[in-house]
Amino acid sequence: MTDQRHDELVSSAHLLSRPAELRERMAEQGYLFMRGLLSRATVQDVRTEILALCAEAGWLRPGGEAEGLVDVGKSCQPPDPRYYAVYNKLIALESYNRLAHAPELTGITSMIIGHDDVIPRPVRLARLVFPQPDVGATPPHQDFPHEQGTPEAITVWIPIGDVPRAQGGLAVWPGSQRNGVYDHGFVPGVGGLGLRTDGLGPRWHSADFQAGDVILFHSLTVHKALPNRTVDRLRISADFRYQRASEPMTPHMLEPSGGSLSWQDVYSGWSSDDLKYYWSELPIRTVPYDRRFYRVRDEQAIELARRGDPHAREFLNTIRTRNPDPTMRAAAGELLDRLAAAPGAARSAGEDGAPR
Repeated sequence: MTDQRHDELVSSAHLLSRPAELRERMAEQGYLFMRGLLSRATVQDVRTEILALCAEAGWLRPGGEAEGLVDVGKSCQPPDPRYYAVYNKLIALESYNRLAHAPELTGITSMIIGHDDVIPRPVRLARLVFPQPDVGATPPHQDFPHEQGTPEAITVWIPIGDVPRAQGGLAVWPGSQRNGVYDHGFVPGVGGLGLRTDGLGPRWHSADFQAGDVILFHSLTVHKALPNRTVDRLRISADFRYQRASEPMTPHMLEPSGGSLSWQDVYSGWSSDDLKYYWSELPIRTVPYDRRFYRVRDEQAIELARRGDPHAREFLNTIRTRNPDPTMRAAAGELLDRLAAAPGAARSAGEDGAPR
């Protein structure tokens, strides 16, 4: 990528009591940056629980538990089962789920959307990012192709702890939501679905984030993760989505993220019931999910892997293990087997710099 210019995020915290101006700025920029919207103590409490899960999995160095100092030899990312072993416990934390219902978040998202039936989508996403090369970061993308349903949805991104730029925060492209849905395909990085911004001239905004800061952005706003260039620090962040309960939603937005837990699994360790199945009495209307964006991604990745692209080869395992289409899974598996049997295949797949 050549789009390396990063300006400072424009703060909108001073507009919190002026709803019309907040909506106007969201319509113009596609994002709102709110310094200190949440209580720092609340966010740090959630962070402490998450770091305890990481320590339990052996991810953290002895003595580095409080700061999230990782053993880089334990580095992992999706679709590695070691990653999901911790991720599944994280998204089941009662404190993590309760954070999505914080009055500060439900209040401002209702204010932006302009209705009082705004809810957090049941799905909760989280990011646990080890130190990584540039190619390992989540590539530029819009959330709508991943989620669909109504495009009038708001993503809330929350750093779980202080996240300076070097630790891999978030960057947004102001005004990009006004251009509709971009063509997405295979782009190296977590998830592999993104858009190539070379030639589009994006003007990225980012910041050094502190616990309690929040970015809100439209589902069509192009954004990306910055690479975690630290030596030994884990970047933890939360992704919550908000929309009107009366607007359409795709079925996977009503399920726990990651694909392996049921709500019964999520709720099994909770001490209270008030947020369990909170959407079940609401007039939720589901619409089918269109997988064309993922189909294009996987077709491109398989073709690029055949041509020898090392990052596409790395991504084949994601297709083989995560794609719901058995034909695609089989195609990726057969290509992986052929590549493994080819002369010189003993070379580590990580030698090209792709994250392990």
